[in-house]
Amino acid sequence: MRRTRGPTTTSRRIQRSPSTFPRPPCGPPSRCSPTRRGARRSRPPSLPRTRFAADKFAEARLSPVPSDLVTPPRVKECALQFETRVRRITPGVGDYAIVEAEVVRVHALPEIVKPGTQHIDPRQWQPTIYAFRHYFGLGAEVGHRPTSDTHGELAI
Repeated sequence: MRRTRGPTTTSRRIQRSPSTFPRPPCGPPSRCSPTRRGARRSRPPSLPRTRFAADKFAEARLSPVPSDLVTPPRVKECALQFETRVRRITPGVGDYAIVEAEVVRVHALPEIVKPGTQHIDPRQWQPTIYAFRHYFGLGAEVGHRPTSDTHGELAI
C-alpha cells in the first residue's frame, strides 16, 4: 500500500538542526516564537496567525552563528545549544509529528558548566520554560537526586 502522506515539510527540513535553550537574559522569549516561519509555503499556513519572515534572526534581534556538524545556524544569545540529527519521525495527528533526534554536539557558555567537568550546573543555567503558551523562569532549587553530578548545598 502506498503511503499518501509523509512527514511534514518542517520535519523534513530539520533532519539536521540545532536546538537552542533560551534563558531570560536572552530577552522576551515571545520574539522567538513560532509565529514566524522561514519557509515560503505554496499553501496557506496551518495557523492563521503565522506569517513568513525572510530572516527570522533579524526579526527576533538574534545573531546566527555557524554550527559545527549541521547546516542550520545556532542562536548566539542562547547559553546552551545542541546540534542534532533526526533519527526517527513518527507522523502524528494532522500536520504534527514526533521527532526523535540524536545530539551530535553540545555548545555551552563556560559560566553554566561546573568547573572541572562537562556537566551543566543547574544553579547557573536558568532556562526559560514554555508551558501552555506562557513563558516562565525557574524558581529556587528545592532538592536534588542522590545521583546528581552537580549536587551541593541547597540555596534556600
